[in-house]
Amino acid sequence: MWRIIIWSIVLLQSCYAGFERTELGVRPFSLGSAYTGLADDIWAISYNTAGLSQLTSYQVSFYYSPQPFGLTELSTASAAAAIPLRFGVIGFSLRKFGFELYREYSGIVSYARSIAGVHLGVNLNYHSVHIDNYGSDAALGVDLGVLVKSFDRISWGVFLKNINSPTIGSTREKLPQTFTIVSKQRLYVAAG
Repeated sequence: MWRIIIWSIVLLQSCYAGFERTELGVRPFSLGSAYTGLADDIWAISYNTAGLSQLTSYQVSFYYSPQPFGLTELSTASAAAAIPLRFGVIGFSLRKFGFELYREYSGIVSYARSIAGVHLGVNLNYHSVHIDNYGSDAALGVDLGVLVKSFDRISWGVFLKNINSPTIGSTREKLPQTFTIVSKQRLYVAAG
């Protein structure tokens, strides 16, 4: 019986490909993919760029996870900044994952704008990987995001990551493409 329990736990764990681990920021990380339908702070850059258009002031944030699961090899560091302008919001993000033998770097430039109540956003991603004794390579990716809020309590988010099918390395490995669609409803509880 205990073997079934252990195998169930092992098989239910998520496995990630290169550049797929994007859990940044404590709040979005705790909400998982559901953040795509909320995306109302600086970390919208990683979950749904369209959410940046909701920002009305400058934001800067840092995220550091030195030893996930007790392994320094999985360390992640990231920084993000957003600047609201008259014609939309511009965002920037840098991320480093790994250790001296395997390291991923990502740089993102974002633009988001709200048009007639629909929030739209685009990311330009620069992904670079370095594997000790094997070399380095890089690729450019494009992300698109849409966020629609209606009736003040319901919002829908769509985020398309790497829609241009970027490849990396001499074997032309495709970077992960993800398509996330989330509907979020805010629940209010009245106290009487």
